Amino acid sequence: MTDLYTGVPALKSLRTPVHAYFLELLLAARHKAQLTQQQLADRLGKPQSFVAKYEGGERRLDVIEFLQLAQFLEIDAARIMRQLMKFNAIQRRPDRAKPAQGKAAGTKGGTSREASRSGRTGPGWRLETDSSRK
Repeated sequence: MTDLYTGVPALKSLRTPVHAYFLELLLAARHKAQLTQQQLADRLGKPQSFVAKYEGGERRLDVIEFLQLAQFLEIDAARIMRQLMKFNAIQRRPDRAKPAQGKAAGTKGGTSREASRSGRTGPGWRLETDSSRK
């Protein structure tokens, strides 16, 4: 898909594997902080639906929103970005599209559609908060 006015390819990030992975990281951080969606929304000065919509993949977070969120969750925003960049690089590798060697012709290889939607197709990750690095 391209932008009708500029002809530049449109950036699609919602419902991609890297977006699902990002949401998984944010959800894990909120759980680690032992906050409900309502408690986090109150701290952010937003309605609870704001948190529900970004966690559910219905809306994107802009950079400023993400930085505020990282501050309230006490996570290292730069570390999360590095994890996402690494995950995205792995997702884009040409060898990911090739079927596994030794598979019979016509058999499906790779990950399930459900696993890719949940973001569980990437490398193992460890969420580190600022306090866990001390």
